[in-house]
Amino acid sequence: AGDVVVLGNVHDGGEVVSRGNIVVLGKLQGIAHAGAEGDVEARIFARIFEASQVRLAHKVSYLDQSASWWKKPALVMLEDGVFMVQEIEI
Repeated sequence: AGDVVVLGNVHDGGEVVSRGNIVVLGKLQGIAHAGAEGDVEARIFARIFEASQVRLAHKVSYLDQSASWWKKPALVMLEDGVFMVQEIEI
């Protein structure tokens, strides 16, 4: 229940599930599912974003490894039901 903060990495094959937001302060390569019980306002942040699949509420998205924010700090959210990724400068 609530938000989840991972102080390290989520490796490929790993999965983090939260009813709220997910923050990964390391590398996110596994699956992250924020808003697992339907919270469309939930977000996923990773300091190094390398997850090919993310889930927000009841939606699933496969992310493009050729995107400009790949392997950089990024925030994933839903806007009007559409996945949006914002590169974050830290």
